Amino acid sequence: MTRMITIIFVLASLVVIGQVKYTEEWILGRSRINYGRPIDTDVFPYHPSQKEFYHAVTKGAEVAFTIKVMDEKRNPIEDANVVCLLELDDAFNQAGKNYTKIDKFTDANGFVFINGKCDGFACFNVKKTGWYKSSYKDMYFFYMNNYSLQDGKWQPYGLTHEVVLRPIKMQIPMYNPQAGYVGKLPAMGISVGIDLFMYDWVAPYGKGKTIDFFLQYDIIENKEGKCETLTFTFPNKGDGIYRSQCMKWSDFRTDYEASEDSSMYLDTMKFHREVKYVYMKNHRRGEFYEERLVFQNDIGYEDYLVLRTRTKLDENGNVTYCHYSKIINPIKFAGGKLWIEWFTNPTPNDSNLEELSGVLPQ
Repeated sequence: MTRMITIIFVLASLVVIGQVKYTEEWILGRSRINYGRPIDTDVFPYHPSQKEFYHAVTKGAEVAFTIKVMDEKRNPIEDANVVCLLELDDAFNQAGKNYTKIDKFTDANGFVFINGKCDGFACFNVKKTGWYKSSYKDMYFFYMNNYSLQDGKWQPYGLTHEVVLRPIKMQIPMYNPQAGYVGKLPAMGISVGIDLFMYDWVAPYGKGKTIDFFLQYDIIENKEGKCETLTFTFPNKGDGIYRSQCMKWSDFRTDYEASEDSSMYLDTMKFHREVKYVYMKNHRRGEFYEERLVFQNDIGYEDYLVLRTRTKLDENGNVTYCHYSKIINPIKFAGGKLWIEWFTNPTPNDSNLEELSGVLPQ
């Protein structure tokens, strides 16, 4: 029954360097919590009893933390709006989760103090006019590394979280295919050109007119598994691509400008994923093979790509003309189906990557 709370203790006794370990899986209403630790170690220095933990996740326990808001140079930001949600989940409540909303503004030193009760989960975002919003989610106190519950308080109690706000500088309308391109790669084993301004493949596969870069999809498959690759190459000398890390906590996740350093740009970049076929058998599906991902190095939400295309060089190799673009969000190419999204600056030689959302150049 969904209204009943079932507590399952799965005890696995393993001798690891002479030490016995156990694992507990607790199912509390709609919440499944893997809550295990080696016995007599400090992995969970504040390990509560079953009764204490049950009360905390169903009725709430005290939580407190400080948020310090600052800019990228670590200067404090005053009057930033901090909105925090403290979750309270009654496992018997079919209607869903409840939240206590706390809405405060930072002081002259950029600090705000949050306290209340939650079931082990809290989240917050910080915003201010003229700045990009920063969001911090998934604060699960019951599995935060060495943290847990002690004396009815989620640990760490009173921890300070530093939050960086990024200023809005110079937003510009950029070419962007909205939800991105999603569809089958038009060919396998050959390089196919993409026109970033037309959002399409070049002839004979689409209506694109100018090649910004080539994509080539390849697959090697045997009875044990398959390896798929997606390779970026470029038509012009001086074109190229580099990879950089996203700032996931901010609404603006990339650098403000593309690098103008030619040494940063690679003329080839390859992504690949490897899948192993695993034999399976059960009463519902019978015998079948399941795909298990062994390795992948494609672009997820952690990174993004910067491109320089349509490049022209003078006799000394200096760039006289180019366009800058960025590819964000996951690039997926499993099974020959491509998912890709980009923003392209329409102004030649302008390295600005700060897109104005929802507006396209005319």
